[in-house]
Amino acid sequence: MNGVQGSIGMRRPSGGLSRVAFLRFLMMGACLGPAAGCGTESEGGDAPSQTTGSCEADEAAILAIPDRVIAAWAENDADAFAAVFTEDADFVVGDGTYLHGREEITSYMRPAYDGFLKGSRVTAEPENVRCVSEEVAVLHTLGGILMPGETEVPPERRGIQVWVATKHGEDWLATAYQNTRISSGQE
Repeated sequence: MNGVQGSIGMRRPSGGLSRVAFLRFLMMGACLGPAAGCGTESEGGDAPSQTTGSCEADEAAILAIPDRVIAAWAENDADAFAAVFTEDADFVVGDGTYLHGREEITSYMRPAYDGFLKGSRVTAEPENVRCVSEEVAVLHTLGGILMPGETEVPPERRGIQVWVATKHGEDWLATAYQNTRISSGQE
């Protein structure tokens, strides 16, 4: 397993992220270290500095990421679903299940689509997009799973999703995703 075990049992990427930068990334979904224009531990401030690049011209492509997931889900196509993510993506399901990489995502989704999720659909309404750099963006969506016959996501399946999108050539892929259930009264 490549990475560093965090103090709460999560694996964090090795290779340069300081503890402060990693915690900022987890809490704000934005700070990816000095290369992305964020502050470092030695700068002392809590807020990341402004980035120098912008991905605003690619906003439609970034917003298409959840649309591609919705389309793949509608077809119950685990391969198309996983193709939206980078080879080394981090994926956290609403129940806390952690998957790493496209292969694990496919292996998780295929039996789900053949079983309890067969015929289900998913929703993901964009709330905001924030460019961290020219090649990194954070996207928040609200949505959940619609089981066959449902027209509205029930409260117990409603969540907020955080996507970290990265640019690969002309394409944008999800490199990290987390779905967190919304508690009653928190919408």
